[in-house]
Amino acid sequence: MAFFGNRTYLVVGASKNPEKYGYKVLKWYLDRNLNVVPINPTTPEVLGAKTKSSILEALANGHEYSLSVITPPDVSYNSLKEVLESVKGDLVKSIWFQPNSYDEKLISYLNKKGFYKNKGNLIYNDCILVSGDSKI
Repeated sequence: MAFFGNRTYLVVGASKNPEKYGYKVLKWYLDRNLNVVPINPTTPEVLGAKTKSSILEALANGHEYSLSVITPPDVSYNSLKEVLESVKGDLVKSIWFQPNSYDEKLISYLNKKGFYKNKGNLIYNDCILVSGDSKI
């Protein structure tokens, strides 16, 4: 399963600060006209796109989602656990962790939930800003 496809992308940790990766990654999606929703619990919009306060709030039945995660590992773990343990968890088809947004505990948890690097539904040790265009 590839990360890109006919789905909605969530940027978890989107930021209004142009110096932060949450801003740069969201801009990357917007520049490619991909269907993207920023996730940020403290601001109503980023780069003109209306935010959702959590991954769970953004998920809607009938859609498939790929997540770009830019939050610290403990925030990433708690957010993903909340989603994957919910009835909407099966809507998440793939996850791409930006550098420093994951740890071994999180990767181990995701493996138990069926996300694996070799299946193509889990990406880490790679930055979308560097390698994203080659994977679209």
